[in-house]
Amino acid sequence: MKVQVIFLFLIAVIALGSTARDFYDYLEREEPSLNLPRRAAASKRMATEHRILELARLHRLTEKARRILEGKD
Repeated sequence: MKVQVIFLFLIAVIALGSTARDFYDYLEREEPSLNLPRRAAASKRMATEHRILELARLHRLTEKARRILEGKD
């Protein structure tokens, strides 16, 4: 149950990050004078998303390795 909650949280973070990135892209096109601080924030958010995805991938690989070692897979 705890793992499911964590993955739901990760999915929500990724979805919100995608929405924010779309918004920042829109601002960049429509209001170029406003986008400098927001672009930096979007870049940090994208880096955070990438780290979260890498951690999720590592978790899946770790779980698969654990199952193989236990003989369940």
